[in-house]
Amino acid sequence: MKRDHLVPRQMVNRLGRVQTVYVRPETAMESASYGVTPFKGAGRTGDEVSFDDPYYGGARYRDFQRSLYALADDADVNIEDEQRALGLWEGTNEPSAAVGVSGSRRDIELVARSVARKYDQWAVRVIYRPGSGVHRMYSFTPGKRSPEQVMATLRLAGIAGARVTEDAIELADAEDLTPAQLSAMESVYGRARVEPVEVVRVFQS
Repeated sequence: MKRDHLVPRQMVNRLGRVQTVYVRPETAMESASYGVTPFKGAGRTGDEVSFDDPYYGGARYRDFQRSLYALADDADVNIEDEQRALGLWEGTNEPSAAVGVSGSRRDIELVARSVARKYDQWAVRVIYRPGSGVHRMYSFTPGKRSPEQVMATLRLAGIAGARVTEDAIELADAEDLTPAQLSAMESVYGRARVEPVEVVRVFQS
């Protein structure tokens, strides 16, 4: 994409330094995915997790689905797909959802902020593909390994944050991924797929 179709945007990197990246205008159509959970406080420290967790069949998850689709419809955001997911963050895992969307950046982030407020989330992570490409996402195919085995591998590798679906293990906050951690994952799951993305955390306010 030619830079004259992009607009400059100031971002703060992991080292606390301000850097300028070039992104598409807020009104341009984007493809993105949300990492979000309606189950704040349901985090667990063990590896006993499943995509058949009772949380997914409960009233709270069904309310989350209805709210998500209604908010997206109001904001003119298209939901392309929705998958049950398991999130790992700072030693705990929790039932989550991986939601693929398309729309303008402004509207995509409006929906993310509304979901964060409704379910009292510190932030909702939005992954733009490719966005500015300022970040990298490493992903692996779990194959026949169970979610419990995947979580155990992530913990043994010392990885603090990941999203796991039935089809993929995604490490989107990969700036802190060390060569040793990457090697540990690749020794089990094979060579990582590396994708340029842009990760944005959308806060409640």
